[in-house]
Formats: sequence, C-alpha cells, structure tokens
Amino acid sequence: MLNPRATRPAHRNDPRFLSSVARGMSMIECLADAVGPRSLTELAQDTGLPIPTLQRLTTTLVDAGYVEKSPKSKRYRLTVQTLDLLYYFLSRDAFAKSAWPYMVRLRESVQHNVSLSLPLDQTMIFLHRLPGHRGSYESTLPGRRSPMHTVASGHCALAAKTNRQIEAYLDETRKTSEPSLDTKALYALVQTCRGRGYGLVAESAPLGFISLACPVLHDGRFVAGVSVHAPRTVTTPESLVKTALPAVSIAATSLSS
Repeated sequence: MLNPRATRPAHRNDPRFLSSVARGMSMIECLADAVGPRSLTELAQDTGLPIPTLQRLTTTLVDAGYVEKSPKSKRYRLTVQTLDLLYYFLSRDAFAKSAWPYMVRLRESVQHNVSLSLPLDQTMIFLHRLPGHRGSYESTLPGRRSPMHTVASGHCALAAKTNRQIEAYLDETRKTSEPSLDTKALYALVQTCRGRGYGLVAESAPLGFISLACPVLHDGRFVAGVSVHAPRTVTTPESLVKTALPAVSIAATSLSS
C-alpha cells in the first residue's frame, strides 16, 4: 500500500526550511500511523532519526501536550489534544461547512454511506464521512487517506489530470509501493472515468463495498469528490449507478463553481 506521506516534495534546499519542525512532524506522523504506542527505538527505526534527536523531540511534544509517555512502558503515543487540530480545521474551513448540508441530504436520499474527499499529494483524504449502513468504526472517521487509484473519488482526481500526469502517478506508485500494479488496466479505468464523468470502484475500502463518485470542480479544476459507498450484499455496480448517480451528480454539481 502506498505510504501517503512518502511523495511529498522536499524543500530542504530552501533557506526558510526548518529541519527541526520537519523532524517533529515526521515523528507525529509516525505515531499517527502506528497501531499502538512506540518506543524510542521503534521511532528511530520508523523515522530514521537518531535517538538523541528523538529524545529532544518527544520531550518538547510531551510538554506541548500532543504526545504522552507511559510511565511504565516508556512508550509514546498521541494525545486527545491532537483532535483540536481536526476540530478547528473542520469548524473554520468554508468548503467543509458549505458541503455538510449537501452531504446530509445525499445520505438521506441514497440511504448508503456517503463521503466527501479532497486530493492531498497522491492520495484522497476524507473530509466528511456519513454512515448509512452499519460498518466499522474506522469507516465513519474523517481524515483517512487512501491512494488515488484505490478509490472512486481518486479516479475522478486522476481523470482531471493530463495523460502525462496520470502516467507519472502510476509510474511512481508502481516504483515506490506497488510494483505489481496493473498500470494499463488502471489507466483504462481512469480514461473510462474521464469519458463518463464519474468514478466507479467495484471493490473499495472497506472491502465488500462498491463506490461511486462524481467530481467537484472550481473554475474547471478538480477540488473534491462526492462519493456513495454501498455493500455488495445489497446492490451491484450497475444498480448503484442507476439508483445513486443522479443524486451524487446533483450534490457534486451544487458544490462546484
């Protein structure tokens, strides 16, 4: 699986670049990706940073309240204070606020899970996720990132790119994370998405779901994807297109400008 943070451009040659801040963010992201609390040794393995540096970073972040250290195990994890960042973004971002009522109406209309996702690096990050079916706890949480080629909204994002940009994305993905990726087949799916105006993934995350997405465009530029996700046990790709596409298209068009 693609590491969603591995493709960020480097700015280390910029004189304004602060390596200490970058290292601190690297450690926070490492803790965010970890299944459980991490020791200094594990953090060193994950980040490539020396333990003395990590000791300074953890001490600083513990003092700031974003990381806590278990007095027994001496392991580190993020604290609930990190939720402040998500709350303040969602409560102050104009697009997130304006999109919410449309997503609520869409969920009521289609009676399936719906989501709004934005492109970030080579991934899609979920801004809103409204459950229509009983599912996993994680499937309702905002902030999840998925590689573009694995989700229907990502197909819409790729379809908005030039052919050269699509090929560069597929080459990078195959080179860095998924060498067995069938780039020709995926490229054909993206071209199909471009032609019909919506993305369709017959087996999406969480597994067992079918996803359909339409693009949100601002001045002709792709900015987000509106998606519906339905269990394979209750529908088929063809049926989902027939029953949900009109409502998804209306929501995406309403959010476009």
